[in-house]
Amino acid sequence: MELTVGSTFGPYRILGPLGRGGMASVYRARDPALERDVALKVLPAEFLHDTAFAERFRQEARVAGRLEHPHIVPVHAFGIEQGAPWMAMRLVTGGSLAERLRRGPLPPSVVTGLLRDVAGALDYAHKRGVVHRDVKPANVLLDEAGRAYLADFGVARMLEGSAVATATGVIHGTPSYMAPEQALGEKADRLADVYALGVVAFECLTGRVPYTGTTSVAILMKHVKEPVPEPTAAEMTAPLSAVLRRCLAKAPGDRWPSAGIFAAALDEASAGGMTPGIESTLTIAVPRDAVGTPRDRTFRATVTTRLAMRRKLVWASAGAFGALALVAFSGGMLLSRQWPARPAPRPADTAAAVKPTMTPTAAPRATPRPRVSQPTPTPGAERSAPGASATGSVPARDASAAVAPTEAAPGLRDAPLATLSRPVRVYCEAKLEPFWFRETGERDVADSLKDLLQAIEKREHLALAATRVEADAVVQVLERGREPARIGMRKVRVRVFLGGESVELTGQDSSFNTWSRAAGGAAKEVETWLVRRMAARGNPR
Repeated sequence: MELTVGSTFGPYRILGPLGRGGMASVYRARDPALERDVALKVLPAEFLHDTAFAERFRQEARVAGRLEHPHIVPVHAFGIEQGAPWMAMRLVTGGSLAERLRRGPLPPSVVTGLLRDVAGALDYAHKRGVVHRDVKPANVLLDEAGRAYLADFGVARMLEGSAVATATGVIHGTPSYMAPEQALGEKADRLADVYALGVVAFECLTGRVPYTGTTSVAILMKHVKEPVPEPTAAEMTAPLSAVLRRCLAKAPGDRWPSAGIFAAALDEASAGGMTPGIESTLTIAVPRDAVGTPRDRTFRATVTTRLAMRRKLVWASAGAFGALALVAFSGGMLLSRQWPARPAPRPADTAAAVKPTMTPTAAPRATPRPRVSQPTPTPGAERSAPGASATGSVPARDASAAVAPTEAAPGLRDAPLATLSRPVRVYCEAKLEPFWFRETGERDVADSLKDLLQAIEKREHLALAATRVEADAVVQVLERGREPARIGMRKVRVRVFLGGESVELTGQDSSFNTWSRAAGGAAKEVETWLVRRMAARGNPR
C-alpha cells in the first residue's frame, strides 16, 4: 500500500516517507489528538490473507508495546486500517545506523557507545523472554545526540509461519546478520541476537559485513560453514578482533553469554588502546552468574595479543638458555675450586644422594617447562637431599628457605593435608599464556576457568573469594590442551600465587578424557600446595 503526502490513514495524517524495507513501509505521520509526529510502519495487506497472521500481529504488537526501556523505540499504538496492519512508534529523527555506515566505518569509541545502548535494550528484552531476531543497522535508530535505539521488536516474529512470506520466499531475518542456527531453520534465542550484534559491531568497525554472496542462501551457508574473516590491522586491533571472534562463534554456547557482557568486553578492548606489535593484555570482567554461580562475583579473562605472546615466548626461551649457560659456567668454576679439597662421601651421604625422587607428572619434552619461582638461597645454607617439587618435576634446591614453594621428599601429594581453622580463600582468574600447546586460545582458557571454579568449590580446604583483596591466594589458568607425548591426555596448567611465592601446577585426565576432570585435578594440586604452605605459615585466622 502506497500512502501519499497529506492523505489520512486511520487517525494519522501522512507527512512524508521515511523508508521502505523488504516487508514494510515507514512514514512520518502526525497524531492530531496528541499533537506529535510519529513513525508509522505499514505492512502489506496481503499478510491478512493468512487467517492466523492478524492474531499473531496483535499478540506481537502487544508484547513490543510492553517493552519500556530508554533505548527501545516504544510502540504507541497498532491496528488494522484499510486492510493493512500498522504500528505507530516514537519518531527518532537522527536516521538509522545503516545510513550512517554508508559514509564509512566508525571509530571504536563511537561503536562501543552505540553498542552499549543496543546491548542494554537486548538484555532488558531477553530477561523478559523477548528475542528480537532481526538485529541490524537498519533497526538501530539514532537521535540528534548520537544515542542509539533498537526498533522493530516482534516484526520478525510476526512473519514467522506466514503463508504469504513462505510463498514469496521471504526469509524471516536479514541474511547478512543471521546466526548459523537461524540460517539452518533452528529456534533462535538470545544468543542469536548476540551473534547479530557481533555482525553489527564488525560492520561498524570495518565498513563491511563478514560474509557476502550473490544470493541469500550463499550468505547463510557462509555463516554456517566458513570461519570468521580476519580483519586487517588497519581495521581493528588484535584485542578487538579476539572479542568479535568469540561473539561470532558458530556454536551458541561458545559466544559471549549476553549482549551486555559482549559490549563490556568490546569497550575494554577499545579503551585499552592495544595495538599489534605492542606487548599488552586485555582483562575482561565477566559476571559469575554467566557460569551459574552467584551474581556478586566475577572472574577475569586476560587476552594477550598474538605478537606479544610470541615475543614473550622468545624472550622467555632466550632467558632460560642464558640462565642455564650461566648456571653451568658458575657450577663448573665452583667445582674446579672445591674438588681437590672435597672429602670422600660417607655411607649416609651416599644413601641420601641416590634417594629416589617423585615420578614427574609430565613426559619429557623438547621445549623447556616454566620453572617454579625460587628465592635466592641464603649464603652458607646447608644443601638438603634432593626432593620433588609440587609439580613433581623441579627439585627443591634449598629446603631450609622459608619461602621456597617446594617440599622435600616424600612427595607433597603423598603427605596428608593439614587441618586449617578455615578454608584458604582463593581468587581465580584466567591469563592466556600458551607454553605447551600451540592451539590454546582465550576461549579454551575461559572454559577451563569455569571448570576450575566449579572444582575449587568442591574442595574441602578451599573457598572462592570474590575479589583479590579478599583472597589469601590467587590462581591463574594459563592454558589447556592435549599433550602430544600422551595421546588423548588432557591437561590444564595453572599458576598459584601465595604472598611472595608462586608455583605452576597441572591437572590431567586420561580416564574419562574431559576438561572438567583435568581442571578438577588442577584444583586438587592447588589445594594440596596451598594447604601445606598455609600450614607452614600457621593456620589462617
